[in-house]
Amino acid sequence: MAGQVVSFAERVSGKGAPLVNQLAGDASTRRYFRARFDDDSTVVVMAAPDSADVDKFIAMTTLMRELGADVPRLVRHDDALLAMEDLGDTMLQGSLAGMTMDQKRVEYHAIIEKLILFQSAARARKDKSMECFSLKFDEEKLGFEIDFADTHFLKGYLGAAPPQADMDEMKRHWAKVIGDLAGEMETLAHRDFHSRNIMVAGDRRVWIDYQDARMGRMQYDLASLLIDPYVDLGQKLEMELAEYYFDLQDAEGAAPRSRAPWSRDRFLELYHLSAAQRLYKALGTYGYQATVRKTDVYLPYIKPAARRLARTMETIAPLAPLSRLLCPYFSTALEAYPGS
Repeated sequence: MAGQVVSFAERVSGKGAPLVNQLAGDASTRRYFRARFDDDSTVVVMAAPDSADVDKFIAMTTLMRELGADVPRLVRHDDALLAMEDLGDTMLQGSLAGMTMDQKRVEYHAIIEKLILFQSAARARKDKSMECFSLKFDEEKLGFEIDFADTHFLKGYLGAAPPQADMDEMKRHWAKVIGDLAGEMETLAHRDFHSRNIMVAGDRRVWIDYQDARMGRMQYDLASLLIDPYVDLGQKLEMELAEYYFDLQDAEGAAPRSRAPWSRDRFLELYHLSAAQRLYKALGTYGYQATVRKTDVYLPYIKPAARRLARTMETIAPLAPLSRLLCPYFSTALEAYPGS
């Protein structure tokens, strides 16, 4: 594969054969390489499973740009290889490490404002012929993610064996949560909007890993951003930022497509339901990566995700039964990585 990447990058640049290094990846079937040329210029090459995957990525990049997101500039593609601009190695996750609380607040205000503009553009878009507009966080999809987490986190990673009666009761309560979340598909959701998928490139905050976007609640991406297991904002700042999002949506003079379609109380309820489902889904992914893929990349994030899920489930009454049934099994996850 490295040889193919070298040959492709050489054709793209015309600068001679580059030095190629594979970049660390996340839970993806795509591989990424940095090609560095003699003049120290670089491009990133994505090696996808097939050309259809590249075509989809190009189409989604075009759409995201049309909806106002800052996304990578694409250079050239050939079959299952795609060259794009090199955004560097600084994720928002790393950039936040040295920030004060006030600096984090400013950073997240700007990201939330961009998210609102993106959601407004997606809701107003007349041409919704692309596949992502027909894919949804419906009951089937959300239910699959809960079942996945039951299998790969609760049972697979934690080794828990809840009585069948408890599993049945959990399923009933999750079904209520899922039914509420799937009741409206308000906007296009990035689907994985967190600090490891926002690159810091100078003044730019560039979104990546958006190729699996689908329709869902407006709170989905917001919850994904604010309860992010990779960054600890703290509950006070998290809720302040959630309120900031609502206040911007509900502002006098906001464009019709931007106005909040819910009361403040309903907004917060849907936010917490979205956060709980999103966190449990993330734990399912982490458990799968640890037990099936045999990678330890996500192990440090299991503890913060489990802690935030337990906290979220204590926040509103609809989640209380799930908290009683599910959270007692988290002790193993919370004992691991004591420094995280």
